[in-house]
Amino acid sequence: MLNITEKQKDIMKKYNINYDTDKINELLENIDWVMTDYIDKHDEPTKDFLLIEELYDQIYNQN
Repeated sequence: MLNITEKQKDIMKKYNINYDTDKINELLENIDWVMTDYIDKHDEPTKDFLLIEELYDQIYNQN
């Protein structure tokens, strides 16, 4: 079982990230796919991208 907080789950729900997995690599891949949707037309990260990136880092570090 992965170590995911309710706050992290709420963020993943907001961005429609599938977190129904027991494998850390699969979850990180799901997050990564969604992150790419939040890069602007100049290939710059948006505010949402940075939030999801922080989520990615948190989950990576605690699992």
